[in-house]
Order: sequence, then structure tokens, then C-alpha cells
Amino acid sequence: MEILIILPLIAIFIFAAFYAAEYAKNKRREGVAAFASDLSLEYRSLSFPEDLGITVPFHLLSLGRSREINNIVVADTQDTVAVMFDYKYVVGSGKNSATHRLSVVFFSSKLLNTPEFTMRPERWFHRLGQVFGIKDIDFQSHPVFSSQFLLQASDENAIRSWMSMNRLTALEKYKDICIESMGSECLIYKTTLIPPRNLRAWLEESFAIFSILSDES
Repeated sequence: MEILIILPLIAIFIFAAFYAAEYAKNKRREGVAAFASDLSLEYRSLSFPEDLGITVPFHLLSLGRSREINNIVVADTQDTVAVMFDYKYVVGSGKNSATHRLSVVFFSSKLLNTPEFTMRPERWFHRLGQVFGIKDIDFQSHPVFSSQFLLQASDENAIRSWMSMNRLTALEKYKDICIESMGSECLIYKTTLIPPRNLRAWLEESFAIFSILSDES
């Protein structure tokens, strides 16, 4: 008798969870599409990295499984293509699985020419990892930047030369930002989803960071 009662309750719970997830997904899709429409930008629902013009093997886009790019907004200018999108991937399995959802902006521009590097907020486990050999490039001239970010590059001399005083100072104020860059392409992202009401500010912030990266001074 108890099983006959429990099974329908489980089914109802599963259906309710599925419905809530689909409702949230549709509301976000509508919000991002409305944002794109307000700015007269192109909106796409789903895509793949190569369809967005991404040719660099960015580390972020190789993480986990069940990867998905959706809610794409494209801003195309004469010199630069900026593509805003939601990115999802899953790590682990079973009860230990976790789904990560991020807000990302991809830039491809002839104004951009950077060494290969990654930059992300430095956490306690990064500092612990440094004891075991994880590399973090620091700058004595900018202790704030060095304490805020884990900076890694394939060519340390190149990134030290490229990271000018002005660039280091300008990047210090973006405490929760992640960057991957190589040549004329870069990803700028946060490890959470930006609500549709904040997408304009997020796009403006991303362009401000892009300007820092592409500035030749």
C-alpha cells in the first residue's frame, strides 16, 4: 500500500521538477531574445563553436561532457565580431555529477593580437596547488592583480612583455572575470549565468575588457 502511494508522489515530483526546469529555460530564452531585439542584434537559439567562428582550442570549451551553447547574441562590427552565449557542461557522474552554466562572450578581431594565456580569479585551492607545482605568473609591480588572479601562459616571457603597466592596472578592477586568449580570439566569461536584465551591462563590461586586451599601449 505504501508503495502505491509513494510511486505517484515520486512521479509528480519528477514531472514538477522537469516542468520547472523547462519553464526557466523558456523564460531565459525569451529574455535573451528580447535583449537582442532591443539592441537590433542577431539572436540564435543553439549553435556549435565552429559555427560561431571559434577556431582556437579554448580550455573552457573542452571541459566535461554534455556541452551546450545556446542563447546566442551576435554583435558584428567592421573590425570585430562579438558573440555572447550561455555555455553548459557537466562533470562527474551519478550523485557526484554537477552541471555548470556560464555566461560567455567570444571576440574575434583583427585588433586583437595576444600571447596565449588564461586568467581567472585566484582561489585558496589555486594557492594550495602552487605548492605542488601549479604555475601562477605574478608581477611585483602589481601585488593586487597578482593576488586576485591566477595567470598562466605557454610563454611566460611573452605574457610578461605583453602585460603592460596600464593593462595590469586596468584589469585589476574586474575581480570575478575569466579570460582565455590566443592571437585574434578570446573568451571573456563569468562562472554564473547573467540574468537577462543585466545582459546590457555584461556586454558593455566585456567590450571594456576587450578594449584593454586590444589596446596597443
